[in-house]
Parts: sequence; C-alpha cells; structure tokens
Amino acid sequence: MADGISVWVPVISTLSGGILTGSIALLVSRLNHRYAGEREALAAAERHRHELKIAQELLDKERLFIATELIFLLEQFAEGCARMATDCGEPDPQGVYTPTENLPELIIKNISGDWRALPPPDYVPDP
Repeated sequence: MADGISVWVPVISTLSGGILTGSIALLVSRLNHRYAGEREALAAAERHRHELKIAQELLDKERLFIATELIFLLEQFAEGCARMATDCGEPDPQGVYTPTENLPELIIKNISGDWRALPPPDYVPDP
C-alpha cells in the first residue's frame, strides 16, 4: 500500500500545483482586465471632458467676437443718434428747419460672427 501511495504523490502534487498556478493566472488575468477597463473608462471620461472644454472655449471665443462687433456697431449707432439729437438743422427759404444729419440705421446683419454660438431666444439662465 505504501508503494501505491508513493506513486500518486508526485501526480497529485503536479496536478494541485497546476490547478493552483492556473487559478492564480486566471485571477491575475481578470484583475488586469478589470484594471485596464477602469483605465480606459477614466481615459474616455478625461477625453470627453477635454472635448467639452474645447467646445466651450470655442463658444466663448465666438460669443466674445460677436459681442465685440455688436458693441462697436452700437457705439456707432449711439454716436449717430447723438448727432441727430443735437442737430439744429438749417432753415430753408420758407424758414422751416430741416435736419442736416440723417437718421442712423442699426443693421446687425453686418456682424460676421457665428450666430449659432448664441443661446436660443427663449433661454433664461438659472440665477
């Protein structure tokens, strides 16, 4: 009986070692897969956050450009209104004063910014 057991000891030892090694390899493989998935999810979230940041910066730049052009246009319009308001006019042969300044026009179609960068008209930001 002792000879029968001594024959099986190396076989059992080899099988148990193989099973233990295989189990550890499977565990390490699963952990590596999980960690890689977490890293990929973090990288995708960071990439998405970065893309949103760039898109918001582009919107902000476009809105600043539109606002700057609009300010210049409104300043020119205000100057024209001030000239019109202070115009004393010149008398014609009948003694009726006619203005020498023309009524200023406000044409916002000349603003060359991308108007799609602006929020819709019914948009009310939260306080």
